[in-house]
Amino acid sequence: MFSKLHLAFLLSSRRQMASQKGFTLIELLVVLFVIGILSAMALPSFLRQANKARQTEAETYIGAINRAQQAYHMEYLIFADLADLEISVRANTDFYNYASVPEPSGLGVQTTATPVMSSIAAYSGRVWLARGTTESILCKDTSGVPPTIVGTTCP
Repeated sequence: MFSKLHLAFLLSSRRQMASQKGFTLIELLVVLFVIGILSAMALPSFLRQANKARQTEAETYIGAINRAQQAYHMEYLIFADLADLEISVRANTDFYNYASVPEPSGLGVQTTATPVMSSIAAYSGRVWLARGTTESILCKDTSGVPPTIVGTTCP
């Protein structure tokens, strides 16, 4: 059935396979080193993306509060604090604490999103009366302290 050459080839290849089992320690260390380098490069990017998602919450909430303030002012001719707006925005979330304070002049209201963690940005929004209508702005500060908006531009 088997020729001598074929049988010799099978025995030779079996001996080679028996002597080459597994990985050497050097090969394993090289693979672990490469995985470590790739992880070190990817982790900061991953964390930035997570922080961007957290900051999107603040941008969305401040925008919703600004629009609710505009609607509230249209109906009642005054600006309100966060509790009086009766919108489904919680004052405290996992990542931000929100507050909305009408200005003493009655011509505007400022809303702040103060971050719970120092690694994410703070936000402020302002709604004010201008030429018989309401206008709004959203400002970002990476220091962790919500910016105080004076006038119609971000500081």
